[in-house]
Amino acid sequence: MVQKETIERADKFYINLAEEIFKSNRIDISKDEINNVSRVLSTYPRNIANVFSFWLRNIGSDTKNKEDVMNAVKKLESHELNNLFSKYSFNSIVSEKLASKFGNYLMAMKNSDAGEIDKIAEFFADHEVYNFIVKSSKSKNKSKLQDSEILENLASEFFEIASLIPNEKVKNFLFSEIKKLENERIPIGISEEFSKIAKVFSAMNTVPRLGQRTLSTLSTLPDFEKVFLKLSEINDNNEIRELAYLLNNSVSEYNDILSNWNKVKRSLKLNYNIDFLGRYPWRVLKAMSENEDKRIKEKPLAVLIYNKSDHNGAFYYDYKVISQLSNEYDVRIIEVATDREFETWSLIMKQKYDKADLVVIAGHGSPTSIRFGGGSGPEYSLDLTDEGSFIALSELLREGGQIVLFACSTGDRSSNQSLANIISANVHASAVFAPDKPTGPSEILLKKTKGKRNTSSVFVAEVKYTKGAYPAVYSGGELKNK
Repeated sequence: MVQKETIERADKFYINLAEEIFKSNRIDISKDEINNVSRVLSTYPRNIANVFSFWLRNIGSDTKNKEDVMNAVKKLESHELNNLFSKYSFNSIVSEKLASKFGNYLMAMKNSDAGEIDKIAEFFADHEVYNFIVKSSKSKNKSKLQDSEILENLASEFFEIASLIPNEKVKNFLFSEIKKLENERIPIGISEEFSKIAKVFSAMNTVPRLGQRTLSTLSTLPDFEKVFLKLSEINDNNEIRELAYLLNNSVSEYNDILSNWNKVKRSLKLNYNIDFLGRYPWRVLKAMSENEDKRIKEKPLAVLIYNKSDHNGAFYYDYKVISQLSNEYDVRIIEVATDREFETWSLIMKQKYDKADLVVIAGHGSPTSIRFGGGSGPEYSLDLTDEGSFIALSELLREGGQIVLFACSTGDRSSNQSLANIISANVHASAVFAPDKPTGPSEILLKKTKGKRNTSSVFVAEVKYTKGAYPAVYSGGELKNK
């Protein structure tokens, strides 16, 4: 009788957790669905189920969508994940921190598949990882830091590594470095050397999908270990991220990048206001640095004006299109955070290199604006009222030049007040290309024409966007491709 009451209380505990996930977010759900969520949570110890239910509530609060919550619950059915928390039940600090990390991952990576959760769980189940964390949990550090803080930090750092889905080469390198420290009797939890290594993984993980690809790409290098350790010597996490992402998109030139990184980085900041070098191809960046005071005369000029604020890393994927443009254009890239910077740097480009044949404007967009900076005020965007920016753009662009927008929905066809249309009405461009929905650029088709005396000119014939977006083309305040 006592055993039956204990089971009923346990069932009620998990049912209450399941009900609260949906009740707190006012999401309708059936009794069968509640029972299913309760069943999944009940496969975990109470403390872990509590942590998971917290993150499931957050997913519900963020999306107000039952399906998103149920998809996350389905991923918690992972056999590997369940085994992981059985294995790590010896230490509640580590297991609860890992549960919180997995929960946050489910929220941040809603489109991830169950296989990724399995791979992360398998990393922690690895014999080397498990033994190391067990050893760390039993050691008594002489540092003023509390043992619990050290274990939480270790769990967090290892999760950053695990979520990048490291291959065997990366794992072997990681544990060879850890063994070196252990042989020197340096406690890993307070080791500055280990923290340097961990921060490289963390910096790469700023844009998770790109981080996974970057780590995989770098691991193919013959001297991967030296490259990784060179990254670990950089103090600034933002610089680590940009160098790593640049190495990923221009991996065949990695020796040249590492040799000239500091010089080119300084030149690009001073002459083009660029901070996010990892977005752009090395070949283009190096040419800009080497020709900072002069034009490449045999090519028409293209000025690419990029945003500073990029909440989801979308603009790290433009490097192929930029590389394509550089085959025919003298490409100059600037980055801006405000409409005032847009105006200032546009005029600097005009004064240094003369008028541009092509201007590309890139930032997170809406039908009526392009956001450049992270602030909330209108000064952080280019919008319909920015007369000063339109004047600066007219100064920069030659008569009859072209403008391309890499900004979601700025070519919205449902209104004649889209940003692309207003730009075309205020700036003397022969064409303004813009997407009609959320998207990114996939390809720019260029066309050459021959003129007198064997001269030739290049122009944009078509812009292709991803996700089924259709390019709207405006001229003189009118939609030309209805």
